[in-house]
Amino acid sequence: MSPIKLYLDEDVNPRLAQDLRHRGYDALATGEVSNYRLSDRDQLEYARGQGRTLLTHNRDDFLEIARECATRQITHPGILYIPQVPYRQLLHRVLSFLTVVTEEQTRDVFIWVS
Repeated sequence: MSPIKLYLDEDVNPRLAQDLRHRGYDALATGEVSNYRLSDRDQLEYARGQGRTLLTHNRDDFLEIARECATRQITHPGILYIPQVPYRQLLHRVLSFLTVVTEEQTRDVFIWVS
């Protein structure tokens, strides 16, 4: 069972990646790899190429992309959706999620983290 490696979409506070790394998690923000302004599909493709689960606040677009992937049988490391909340809540929700879920459990699914 492998821990989740995260890739934060550009709508997620990039500070989250840094705070997660300080706690021992593998997390990367869009800006750290200069992927600003990529389309949502390209963001997921980047995450896929890196073996990283994508974390986003963009529910509608990524839910549609996840459906397309399922229909076309395109694999991906997973998409985590977390509604926009104050930063402390965001950090708490992500940390709580990461302590109970593995990379294998997120593969090819869209997960709403509340």
